[in-house]
Amino acid sequence: MSRLLFSSTVLIALALAGCQTTPPVPDATQETSARERIGAGDYAAAGAEYERLATEKRALRDHYRLLAAEAWREEAEFDDVARLLGEIKRKKLDAEQNLRYDLLEAELALSRKQPARASGLLAVDDKRIPAAVRERWLELQARAFQAEGRYLDATRTRLRLIALLRPDERREAQRELLDLIAATEPARLHADLAPLAADDVLRPWLERALRASGEAPARAAIAPADAVGTMVAAANGELQREGFVALGKLAVLLPTSGEYAAAGKAILDGVLAAHYHAPAATAVQVYDAGGTRRSALEAYRQALHDGVDAVLGPVERDQVDAILEASDGRVPMLALNHPEAKTIAVEDSFRFGLVPEDEAAFAAERMIAEGARRIAVFGTNEDWSERALAAFDSQLRALGGEISGRRLLRDSDVDFTDAINALVGAPGSAPDGRRADGVFIAVRSSTARLLVPQLRVSAAGDLPLLATSHVFGNTVQATLDKDLDGLVFLDAPWTHGGVVGLPARDALAADLGSAANSPRLFAFGLDAYQLLPYLAHLRAQPGRYLDGASGLLIADRFGRVRRLPQMYRFVQGTPQPASALRLVVEPAP
Repeated sequence: MSRLLFSSTVLIALALAGCQTTPPVPDATQETSARERIGAGDYAAAGAEYERLATEKRALRDHYRLLAAEAWREEAEFDDVARLLGEIKRKKLDAEQNLRYDLLEAELALSRKQPARASGLLAVDDKRIPAAVRERWLELQARAFQAEGRYLDATRTRLRLIALLRPDERREAQRELLDLIAATEPARLHADLAPLAADDVLRPWLERALRASGEAPARAAIAPADAVGTMVAAANGELQREGFVALGKLAVLLPTSGEYAAAGKAILDGVLAAHYHAPAATAVQVYDAGGTRRSALEAYRQALHDGVDAVLGPVERDQVDAILEASDGRVPMLALNHPEAKTIAVEDSFRFGLVPEDEAAFAAERMIAEGARRIAVFGTNEDWSERALAAFDSQLRALGGEISGRRLLRDSDVDFTDAINALVGAPGSAPDGRRADGVFIAVRSSTARLLVPQLRVSAAGDLPLLATSHVFGNTVQATLDKDLDGLVFLDAPWTHGGVVGLPARDALAADLGSAANSPRLFAFGLDAYQLLPYLAHLRAQPGRYLDGASGLLIADRFGRVRRLPQMYRFVQGTPQPASALRLVVEPAP
């Protein structure tokens, strides 16, 4: 039976506590038979025995009736509970017994579908609740709130309850909680999520419930404030990097064989390049995560057996799910992907992913910041593009914007005139007659080279255009990309040169093919290693950031690392850093 249902051990504690009343004092030996029956799980017999004692010991009858009512409650015999409560004289009970009486009354009200009455009875100052009945009090409160339709209050209460459970009991309780939240209509979840602060304990639960329903939640704003790693004086007078905590032996779990070996090698090259450039760990041991859940778990268990001090990886989502659920939290871990919505991760883990949702959410924030609120979107039916469009839509709506229309383009499409006219407006349309005041693009470079010139000659010619990193290949192709001139896109800064404190891409590309051919994955590996010594500091102080190879990296209090990419604009086919969506041309002197 779940601890979210009330255990018999609580009743035993209550029985003992109930003996401490004002004179006359109960004789503990007379209650032996009832206690033995409680210990054996025979609550009906215990209830009958307490009722017998109430009849025989008239001076203690209210004491024994309360114990009998609590025993009958364990059998869900609420008619007997109500009968006994009606016979008790409350003025004969002490403060703790009166609290236990109210708990029974509240549960009785819930059984009669009177949640408002139950909530009133349970509205007790937290400081008055003894440890012996705290779990039961919180459980009843949560049930009352849920029955009243106050699922946010119920969720907060259940989270307090879960914190009291043993670690081996928490995950099942968390799964039950997620199922309860996911039963709420997505529209209400979106509405309730919007006002929550980034550090609100409810936020990750509502976000996960939305993802479990196939919805993309909007993220809370976390503005970058100060960079980590600033040199400061330690207590001994020596200079040290603020927030930096050196690592011992680091285990890297990445696929070095199988289907994902190429991606694993690119990330691993980035990890090792960062390690040799500026060591944060005393040693790095690589374990082949393979391509299955089983192979990843075997690698993880071997790493723990070898006595590693931290774990980095894996990267494949199914493997991330497996290891997050297997971890007990004793060894810190940075997973290189975000888990599925229903995966219950260990509380002290961190998650960092190179996911399209980060770019899309940031794109929506940039559009709103620059005054574009009605956005036309173009994508494809590829999974990454559909995920990006969903995240963009959700973030845009949360910030007060809207999508004016969307089109999924095919590789075989060449003429986009009808789609552009439908989403933005026909050529020559007056600005106030347009359907959109901005365009978001989530397509690959080959399609973008056809789409952008047609946007330029249409009614969208002077609108801000913003795209994901997929419009740029791994290297500069100025002749081909001149068709993209003026388009702003989001990308990892290391892809376009150097980042302060890291080896430049060109220098590494001469010796490492992955730096030349898979720069974003390589940058991901650089950042994963860089993040490790700062993770606890970043989580404790949201807004502090690491200036990384893939963008500014910020962690929330729940261990999720967010990536803020850099903006670039195509100029003569070559990406140049951009600070705004619209190209500002200064007037001639």
